[in-house]
Amino acid sequence: MIYFSRREKRLVSWEDDLDVAELPVSSRNIEMTEWLARLPQSQSDIVFKRFWLGMSSQEIGEQLGMPAATVRYKLQTAIKKLRKLWEEDMK
Repeated sequence: MIYFSRREKRLVSWEDDLDVAELPVSSRNIEMTEWLARLPQSQSDIVFKRFWLGMSSQEIGEQLGMPAATVRYKLQTAIKKLRKLWEEDMK
């Protein structure tokens, strides 16, 4: 239970770091689409399903035919990659 709580805090902090709340909704959607395009398709798909469609890792795993733990790992990896790309762009 603590594991999932900590993971959720990291995911939420990633969204806060990008300051997407300050952008108008249409600009935010366009910008996030551009960011997702920088990821491999498999990672982009998982991020989209988790954050836009609100699917759980279990639901995504069932849909993609992989364990929920693998989905969470790939999601974490994608977020780290997005954070790194974002930090490089901010320099």
